[in-house]
Amino acid sequence: MRSRTGAGPADAAPGRMARRSGPATRRIVVSLVVTAGGLVLLSASAWANAPALETSAPVTGTETLNTNGTVTVQLSGMWDWVYASLEATSSHPCDTRVGGGWAIAWYDSTDPGTTLTYKGWSGSITVGSSGSNPLNTDTSVSYNASDPCGSFTATNTPAQGDGNVAGVFTGVHTYPSLSAVPQTLCAVFYDLGIPKGKSDKPSERRLGFIRNQDTSIRSQIRGTVDKPDPDLHLHAAVKPTYYPVDLSPGGPNCFSTTGFPQVPEAVTTVTTVTTTTTPTTTTTQPPATKGVTTTPSSPLAFTGTSPGIRVLGVSGALLFVMGVGLLVLFDVLRRVVLWLVRG
Repeated sequence: MRSRTGAGPADAAPGRMARRSGPATRRIVVSLVVTAGGLVLLSASAWANAPALETSAPVTGTETLNTNGTVTVQLSGMWDWVYASLEATSSHPCDTRVGGGWAIAWYDSTDPGTTLTYKGWSGSITVGSSGSNPLNTDTSVSYNASDPCGSFTATNTPAQGDGNVAGVFTGVHTYPSLSAVPQTLCAVFYDLGIPKGKSDKPSERRLGFIRNQDTSIRSQIRGTVDKPDPDLHLHAAVKPTYYPVDLSPGGPNCFSTTGFPQVPEAVTTVTTVTTTTTPTTTTTQPPATKGVTTTPSSPLAFTGTSPGIRVLGVSGALLFVMGVGLLVLFDVLRRVVLWLVRG
């Protein structure tokens, strides 16, 4: 009888099974690592997708000198989203995205806005308005609600039907004085993400200055726009290379305001007009009686007196009678007096 301590078939089976499962286990582990790495890389690539300032198109604007001393700056420029970042095609101009948004760095100490910082960048940029000035309303990411995707231009690179999209960005900001307007402004552009539900609108998170991390600044930090970063194509254990962000005038993010014309505020003048009216005399003819024919009659005969004339006649007669009576009375009194004196 074989010893219980010997290696029997029952004892050897687990060992063989373990050896057979070793390569399979390693393949599963490798697959999981590759899958996880791929997900991380996709996330990294997604974080680097965003439009950028179209530097070939000048940013134009005006500086309105308001009567209260404040200055309102209005500007307009172009953003561009290249195929390498968006993969736009003629059939899907914005791929699966809503479109592009933006935020302006106004550099207004009285209305500073929101400060953005990113990993791998020692600097920061402050965008939008903080709401301290009610005239400045850009407290979230701005975008063209009627045309968020912009216009598609086919370049047929790298394949037929591929191309870029471009759109217009605008901004309005009121400063406390002309001296407060900086000579250089900058812009940050945002990927508005995938549409929310069945609508074509971006989600609330995508409209947050900080919550939306898919920005042109982050793209430049990770080097996925002008400087392709090979680290993004490796597994997640490799640390990516970070690049500095250029916020200088005329750089990829900023533009000058020195060429903006200064215009006075349009003031509405109310003119009071005094009108003198000369009164006129109007003679109104009595209306003719329709359908009545007037025929001259024979000479008029006296038909009587009016009540007023009769009253005057009676009054005159009474006065005459009274006058005669008085004369008679005076004569009688005179005779009586003479008789008394003689007697």
